[in-house]
Amino acid sequence: MTDTIYWIWLSLCCGPASRAYAPLIDHFGSPYRVYRASENEILQVHGMTEGLAKKLCSKDLDDAIAVADACAILDIGIVPYGSPQYPLRLKQLRDAPAVLYYRGGWCDFDKNVCIAVVGTRKMSNYGKKSAYTMGADLTVGGAVVVSGMALGVDSMAAAGALDVGGGTVAVLGCGVDIAYPSEHAYLMKKIISKGLVISEYPPGTSPSRRNFPERNRIISGLCQGTLVIEADMRSGSLITARCAAYQGREVFALAGMVGVSNSEGTNHLIKNGARIVTCAEDILELYQFLYPSKINIAAIGQSAHHYSNRRSIDERASSAASKLGIKVAGVSLSAVTNDKSETRSVRVKEKEEQPKEKSSSKSTKISEILGTLDACSARVYSCMPEEESATIDEIIRYGFKVHEVASALTMLEISGLVTALPGGQYIKSKKQ
Repeated sequence: MTDTIYWIWLSLCCGPASRAYAPLIDHFGSPYRVYRASENEILQVHGMTEGLAKKLCSKDLDDAIAVADACAILDIGIVPYGSPQYPLRLKQLRDAPAVLYYRGGWCDFDKNVCIAVVGTRKMSNYGKKSAYTMGADLTVGGAVVVSGMALGVDSMAAAGALDVGGGTVAVLGCGVDIAYPSEHAYLMKKIISKGLVISEYPPGTSPSRRNFPERNRIISGLCQGTLVIEADMRSGSLITARCAAYQGREVFALAGMVGVSNSEGTNHLIKNGARIVTCAEDILELYQFLYPSKINIAAIGQSAHHYSNRRSIDERASSAASKLGIKVAGVSLSAVTNDKSETRSVRVKEKEEQPKEKSSSKSTKISEILGTLDACSARVYSCMPEEESATIDEIIRYGFKVHEVASALTMLEISGLVTALPGGQYIKSKKQ
């Protein structure tokens, strides 16, 4: 039996985004020794729960063997945590995936500058052109663009990278044998032919809502930095940015127009310490001395001059999207602004027409807001101290996973219940 089978078995027992792999391997030395360990021996591992210990004592390898067989049939590569190919940046994470499944040509992440490019699914024309340009220029400059292959910004960044002849990496929230969204089946095929699609979920795993926050930590974890192109305050890309900050990686945000909903998220990141960028050079100049054989900023200017003699950025972006089967429904910034102001006026009118009620107590208002959020967000809020700030690490000690806390803090901040402080600190808002 190969070591890979035991890694797959361990990943299936522990589940995605688990923090149990590293302590188990540190204690036993290999997944095979974990497999051979007794329940009492497993319970001696720091942080181990009785429930997980019982799962690890099942000793049933059938599911792991079935996954390995499916990968062989579907030509899916497997990189376990113990492999020399496993990215060191991911190994630094406490919730590093036990196994990575992939299709395409494996990327040596540790020898490259990898930049995550993420953003809203409902991008404006500005977002479309910016995502395409950043994807193209980062690639021409020598970086590897990493995204989630989602609708909107992610797919346009990938289109930019592919359009200039480069490869790109897509991290999926499902098995690598499934194109999600389905509209991006051809895009996925092109990425596989020139780059890589990767996932911690075994083949056959369908996309689900909970998978994507888990997936986001891998997008940021593979990269030195995460660039958010365009995002409103509810965009999942803010979760990726928060994961990047927690992982000690750079967070970049494209400057956006004040008053436009699609720029509220990026402007919020800038206010809270993200590096403001206007072009790919702003990012690559941070890495050119560390990776002189990879980064070539001068190439970007030469490429831009070459393209300037042909078509506009808008035409190039639309053409690249069309070739890859990407549906682009970009709207103008003015339309986004007008829609938002119109919505605000309707809300004001509705508020004026409603009968005045007596003001509720602060605790009642908090309860009402928490009632509109998911259960995890409410639990995270209840675990935070009343008068003192807390870090993500401190909140995780109550039994949460990193992506759960990152997602919850985003929703709590949007709802006005939590305020972000410098140094990765978060505190319950005093004014409700």
